[in-house]
Amino acid sequence: MKMRKLRIGIDGRSLSKPLTGIGRYAYELCRELGKIVKNAEFFLYSHLPIEPENLPHAHWIQRVDSNPMSKHMSSYVWLKLRCGSLCRKDELDIFWATATLLPKLSKHVASVVTVHDLNYLIVPETMPPLNLWSHRIWFKNDVKKADIILANSKATSNRLYTAIRRRASAVVYPGVADFFEPKGKEEISRCLKKYNIQGPYLLAVGTQEPRKNLELLLLSFSDLKKRKALNNYKLAIVGSSGWKTRKTRKLLSVQNNEDIHQLGYVPECDLPALYSGSDLFIFPSIYEGFGMPVSEARACGARIVTTDIPELREAGGADAYYIRPTLNGIKEGIIEALSSKWEKSESAFENRYSWRASAEILANNLLLAHEFKKQKYPAG
Repeated sequence: MKMRKLRIGIDGRSLSKPLTGIGRYAYELCRELGKIVKNAEFFLYSHLPIEPENLPHAHWIQRVDSNPMSKHMSSYVWLKLRCGSLCRKDELDIFWATATLLPKLSKHVASVVTVHDLNYLIVPETMPPLNLWSHRIWFKNDVKKADIILANSKATSNRLYTAIRRRASAVVYPGVADFFEPKGKEEISRCLKKYNIQGPYLLAVGTQEPRKNLELLLLSFSDLKKRKALNNYKLAIVGSSGWKTRKTRKLLSVQNNEDIHQLGYVPECDLPALYSGSDLFIFPSIYEGFGMPVSEARACGARIVTTDIPELREAGGADAYYIRPTLNGIKEGIIEALSSKWEKSESAFENRYSWRASAEILANNLLLAHEFKKQKYPAG
């Protein structure tokens, strides 16, 4: 008698748009997960169509809600009101909540949630209103009832324990792909020509939203330029426009356009050359659950200035310059880093987190949750 394959459902909402943050995390882990867990069917759930290039494996089953109202719903409301019925029709064994919140699942379905951050508690003012209220209503309950909790850093797990008295069962770090490595002069030159960057530059990477602290970075850069402290340096900014960006857009409109390059969304394949070619990678975020751009810049041998919080110390290691995310803190960090002798550390390349290793931890915990559920609700 042929055994039924394991059915694994995955929250695929973050794959319906260009990959950043959680979307990149989910995609890379799914790519590896499909190679590790062989005897399984995978179902991706979304209220919007998943971009073809974001589909981790061609044979994975997409469950895009056909209800015409779904595409007009907030993704969080859709997850709570509509996703569960799709999951029940597919008779899942396991559901992985890639963005923490859970749909309404059958009691027989094992639930694994990944906690990326605690934005709604630590920096609520930086969140879009629907996102904030969705987390205030559902985050604590969904995490507490999950069979297994995963976190993207030890610091996130520690903050989670402070908040709800549950730690993550395991840390599944964001990986750094092998092509994130120091690039040669020719490749850097081609990339800088593509984006019309001339001369030495500082690099910032991240979605333009309040938590990334771009407003203070722009003010710091402008002040240092006025004081002639940065000479011919430019500032290159990578990242799509997010939310609450009115002040940032206003600042960008009055800055000297010759000194600031807004690159917008940049394909991942161009990032290693941009990191490698920069004189300084600056990431003054107010708060992060880990900081993927920091670990990528580190793998490319960039000199890094970032915020002094435990999560970013996990990403940046011993060689980064750590600062207070204030106007003076950013200015002091930039000047100190640029004036200090810099030698690229080989350990950054040797000790990088790999997507394969992280996916193996994820796979083990998905199967562990399934075994737990089978024992709790035996067949028959």
